[in-house]
Amino acid sequence: MAKKKKNIMIVDDDDDLRNELSEIMREENYEVEAFSDGREALAKITELHPHVLLLDIRMPKINGIQMLDRLRSRNAIDGTKVILITGFYDQQKCKRILQIYDADSYLLKPFDPEDLIKRVETITKEN
Repeated sequence: MAKKKKNIMIVDDDDDLRNELSEIMREENYEVEAFSDGREALAKITELHPHVLLLDIRMPKINGIQMLDRLRSRNAIDGTKVILITGFYDQQKCKRILQIYDADSYLLKPFDPEDLIKRVETITKEN
C-alpha cells in the first residue's frame, strides 16, 4: 500500500517567497497548497487539513497571528504543525511568539532551504 503524501499549506503575501517555499516542499515530495493572504487560506484550511502550515506573521488584511488565533479558537487545525515565518531576528522574541501562539517552530527570513526541510521533518516526525 502506498504511503499518502503529507500536505503542506503555505500562506505568505510575498509571491517570490511563496513560490520558492512551494518549490522546495514539492521537491521533498509534499503536496503543496499556497495562498497569498490569510482570508483565502482561512476559507480552505478545514477542507485541506494540512499536516504542516507555513504561516507568514506579517501580511495585509489578516496577519499570521490573527489567522492562527482564529484557527485555534475554532479548533480548525488540530493535529496541524505550525511554522511561523518571520523577519524578527531576536531569538528570545521568536521563542516567546512560539509559546504565546502555540506554534511548533519558526523560520527566519531570509532562510536556508536545508533549515526549512529540517524543521518540517523534525515536527512531522513528532506525529
